[in-house]
Amino acid sequence: ATLGFLRRQSLAPSPARRAAPVGTGRPWSGFVDVAGGQLHLRRAPGTEGVPLLVLHDLGSSATALEPLLRGLVGGRPLVAPDLPGHGESDRLGATTPAEIAARLAEALDAAGIGEFDVAAIGASAALAAALRKALGTRLRRTALIEPLPSLAGDAAALARALLPDLVADSAGSHLARAWMYLRDRS
Repeated sequence: ATLGFLRRQSLAPSPARRAAPVGTGRPWSGFVDVAGGQLHLRRAPGTEGVPLLVLHDLGSSATALEPLLRGLVGGRPLVAPDLPGHGESDRLGATTPAEIAARLAEALDAAGIGEFDVAAIGASAALAAALRKALGTRLRRTALIEPLPSLAGDAAALARALLPDLVADSAGSHLARAWMYLRDRS
C-alpha cells in the first residue's frame, strides 16, 4: 500500500548534490559508475604526489575516515571509497576481494586516477593485496593499518576477530552488544 501511495505522488526530482569546490580544506563526495551500479567516493584535492586511496575497514564506511582525511587534506590527492555494500555504495554483486578490487579499479579509472598508493585499514588489507594482483605496478606503495592476523580458511576465527561475543544469554544483553557493535561501526 505504501509503495502504491508513493507511486501516485508527483514529486519533483531532488536536486543533484554538488561537490564542494576545490580548496575548501574538506573532503567532498561524489559517485562514479561501475559495473552493476555506483561507488560513493570521498575525495580531496592535493598539490603534490600520487593520489592516496584510503580503504575503510569492512563493516564501516568512508564517513568514519573523515577525521583522518581532514588531517591529510592539502598534501596529496585523497580518495576514500565506500566499499561495495557499505555506506552509500551499491552492493554491485562484489563479494570476494578480487571482485571488489575489480570494482575499485573501475572507480579509479572513472575518476581519472592512474598510479596511486593505498592505505588499507583492518580487513581491507585483503583488498589491497587483490588490487596489487589486479593492477600490478599501477599500485605503487601499500600501507596496512591494523590488519587482521592471517585467518585464511578459518571462518570461526575470522568471526571471533571481527564480531563481539554474541552468545545468547537469558537477559538479552547479547542483543545490546550486537546493536552497539553495529552503531559504533558506522
